[in-house]
Amino acid sequence: KSGNTWLRFLLHNVVYGVVESSEQVARRIPDIHADAGLKDPGPEGTLYAKTHFKYSAAHPFQARTKAAVYIARHPIDVFLSALNYRHLQDQNLTGAVLTDLAFADEFLRVGGDRRWELVGYGNWCEHVRTWLAGDKPFPVHVMRYEALKADTLGETRRMLAFLKIEVEDAALAKAVKASSFDNMRALEVREKSSNKVTAVFKGDKQRMQQGKLFMNKGLAGQSLAHIRPDLDARFKERFAGELAMLGY
Repeated sequence: KSGNTWLRFLLHNVVYGVVESSEQVARRIPDIHADAGLKDPGPEGTLYAKTHFKYSAAHPFQARTKAAVYIARHPIDVFLSALNYRHLQDQNLTGAVLTDLAFADEFLRVGGDRRWELVGYGNWCEHVRTWLAGDKPFPVHVMRYEALKADTLGETRRMLAFLKIEVEDAALAKAVKASSFDNMRALEVREKSSNKVTAVFKGDKQRMQQGKLFMNKGLAGQSLAHIRPDLDARFKERFAGELAMLGY
């Protein structure tokens, strides 16, 4: 819920060309949780993959990893993205229906969506701490969603330099434009309007018609006051240690 999909689109648009369908992103920059085979290597044998797992020595392909890019986002915005994600899903399959306030209380209590623990992601605090710890056999480039949003071109250029990917200025500008929130959202709407099943844009046409999209708002610096006035302060206190680690 921190911009992982955005990074996949940015990387695809630089390395492989402008995205024409979300299936291209799913195939060329696969989800490590859904495609353990990772069958489509990139140029010169390089494979780019998405992961939500917390870091450990048992992380899939840990020994073969050359580098990692970690994108972080303020937990208030992460919560709101996770809340939208819950609304996209069938609650009969994902557990009891929670009100927004009940989900916020749960998020504070367990440090994230309780389902993240069940699938190996860890809570938000664990995720930040395990990826920022200096115990890895490969370098990690840390990005903040807010910085990427404020200076997409500059932050993407720094990420590509870290990954040793060379790109001309015009090609980079084209890739950044193609990866805009509006363009990604328009692609989601087109695919769901035609009932196309996608592994990238969760949800379906029915949820879209109810006003729920995977590409929800793409905002930073949001507030939870509309749910309850004290939540902003509670979130900042609960996640103070990790926020400090990330430079918030």
